[in-house]
Parts: sequence; structure tokens; C-alpha cells
Amino acid sequence: MDISQAFSVFGSQGVAVASWVYEQVEELVAQRGRRLAAEWLSEQLCVPMSRARALLALSFDLFGSRCEQPEVRRAAVDAAREAGLGLELLLAVNSAVRALRNRQACSVDKLRLEVYQLAAGLSVAEAKDAARARVRGLNAQLDQEPTQQALRVSATPDALGLRHLHAAYPDADAASIEHALRQAANKLFDDPACTLTHTQAMAEALKRAVLAPTGWNTNNNEHTPATTEHILRHPMVIIPAIGMRNLGDGMLATTDGATIHYTELCGGIAEEYGYLMIYAESAEGHPEPVGGALIKQNPRFASPAQRLMIATDQLLCADPTCHRRAANCHMHHIQAWANGGETTLNNLIACCATHNRQNDDNPEKPKNGRYIRHPHTGQAAHQTPNTPPQHATTNQRDLAKRSGRTIMNQHFTRATQTTPEH
Repeated sequence: MDISQAFSVFGSQGVAVASWVYEQVEELVAQRGRRLAAEWLSEQLCVPMSRARALLALSFDLFGSRCEQPEVRRAAVDAAREAGLGLELLLAVNSAVRALRNRQACSVDKLRLEVYQLAAGLSVAEAKDAARARVRGLNAQLDQEPTQQALRVSATPDALGLRHLHAAYPDADAASIEHALRQAANKLFDDPACTLTHTQAMAEALKRAVLAPTGWNTNNNEHTPATTEHILRHPMVIIPAIGMRNLGDGMLATTDGATIHYTELCGGIAEEYGYLMIYAESAEGHPEPVGGALIKQNPRFASPAQRLMIATDQLLCADPTCHRRAANCHMHHIQAWANGGETTLNNLIACCATHNRQNDDNPEKPKNGRYIRHPHTGQAAHQTPNTPPQHATTNQRDLAKRSGRTIMNQHFTRATQTTPEH
């Protein structure tokens, strides 16, 4: 098969591709769940996780065992095959029909059949628009259309160093937000020194509205509102306590046999520079943060100090594939709270809401795997079912490589290496 034939398959045999995907992952999904199947598919096809999840959803929507109207679905598959609909078109339509809320007026299977019958000869964009228009019309028939406003922030900066925000609001709310931002942007243009384009002025207006302590008033002549400093932007000083063992409760054992409290190392550093965090060796020999004993007053939830230390220690969610910031994550108990796990630094890991829900709290019932601390490095890691802890995988995104734990592991390794004799 040459390159043109390969593109022809994707452009006209989308059903065949979806069927092949289903055959590859059906057993894996049954044994280990969709999440791990999507990771496997992403690696095998060398595609992003978002594309792997979309392919997985399409294949199961067309060929999976769970189906409300099997006969209608078979008719839809036959219609797509006969019309020679491509993979991109099927993915676009599938994303649109999944947004159907008015299931009483029309089932998803029937709607998919309807769109497939109309899609012959349409481009991907035209088919997507047709599907969205049909879904909007059906959802509008509800007495109160359910809204799902959302905001997403890109995981990493683009080539220009910019991260992207994508917000979704109901039409009326979006129009009101746009109107307010345009008014604020026009005020910026009133300044003769303003060199911003319209889109840049809109972005500046949004930033000022969110970061200003009291917002701005479009009826006054103030051009530069006051700004606030986010608490997480304070500097964090990390001190490697080389040669000291963490005894717990903030106590350190020094090389000469003395015991001291970690605050004795701090001096005035914290007052001058910001937050301060000390790493010392654990009983297993890897660095770990000092402090954060069990909080007696409210033992179920991590204290602000513990959250700050865990966020510094990881920077990102413990899942190897996740981009979410640890500062915005849940504090996950490695040994579940219900099973006697304590709210201590060693038993806490930052996991986003999605991956926290997927964790196997009961290790005797493996399904998705567990989030643990790697036995060799102490880093937050994911242990897949039926694999030893030393094979657990850590988050390898660029930001995770700058975390306190990663830096201290490198620092302690260098400090313990012997210098060769000359």
C-alpha cells in the first residue's frame, strides 16, 4: 500500500478503521478499563491521547456491546460504509451527537443514522455543522436546556510561550461577557499611548478583570487598575539537608549524632525570600520533605502547609499522562483514609479529580492501578495492576522534571557520589 492508498482508506473507509480499532482494544478494555486501553492505543498509533480517546469512543459507539437500538445502529454503520464516509467525518459527527440531551425526542443511534444518510458528499466541516445544528434543535425542545459551561487551559505553552484558555458558556452569557470585554478594551484604546490590537486589548481587559482585587469600572477614567499577587507566585526556597535523616515531626538526625528541629536550619531565610522547604533523607535513602505531621484538628483533609509542600514536591498530577497542576489537585491518600491511612506528607499525593476517582483504593481489587510513591525515588507514580512497585511510572512532562522532588533526587545523587582520585 502506497501513501495515497493509505490516505484513501482514512478518507473513505472510516467504518473499517473503527472496526479495526475495536478489535484491537476490546479485550484490553474488558480486562484493564478504557483509560489504560487509550494509553496503549496512543502509544501504538503514535497519536495524542485526545485522538486515542476519540477513536476508542467511536469504535465502542459503533461496535460495542452496550447499545439501546442495535438494529438502528447496524443501519447507521451500513449507511456510513455504503456512503464511503471517512474517519475524520465519523469522529466529527460522533463528537456532535454525543452532545444530545433530549433523548426522549430522538435516540443517539437514530440521530447518528440520520446524519450519516445526509453526510454523503459533504466535507468534514459541513457534516459537523449539520450534526451540531440538528443536536441544537433537539436540545432546544427541552423545557430547560441543560448548560455545561466549562473552561480549559492548555497544558503547555506554545512555540511563542503562550498558554491558551478556551471557555464555553451559554449563548446569552457569552454575549454579555463579550460586550463587557469590548467596553473595557475600548477604554484602553482611549489612551493615546495604547499600541494593542483589538484582540490583544480584549485579552488585556480579561486579565485585568480577573486579577484586579475589585475589578474595573467602565464608567470612570482609570486606565490601570490595581493588581494582586497570587499566593502561589511567592518564591519557594528548597534546602537540601545533606547527611541528615528525617526522624518525623520536623526532627532531623545530624551526622554527628545530634538531633535538631528543621526550623533551626531556617534562620531568617524564609522571612527574606518567601516560603522555605527542607528535604532530608528518608529511611529508604531518598529525599523527602520534612514536616507536615498528622493534623489532629481536622485529620481527614490536608492542611494548607501540606498542600503547598506537596504541590512543590510534584508540580503536576501524579498520573504519568496528566498535565494538571498539583496546586489545583486533590490530596490523595496512598493508603486510603477509610483503611486507616493518615494525613501525612508520606501518605499524600496530588492527583487531579479525574485520576483520583480512578485509583484502586483497595489493592486487593485491581482495575485501573494505584498512585504510590516510587520505592527508589519517593516520587509520585502510577502502579499498573499486577506489576511490582519498582516498575511504577512517574510523570515525565517538562514541568514535572522541575519539581522539588526531581531536583532534590539529582542533588542528593551528586552529593553522595565519590570524587575519583586524580
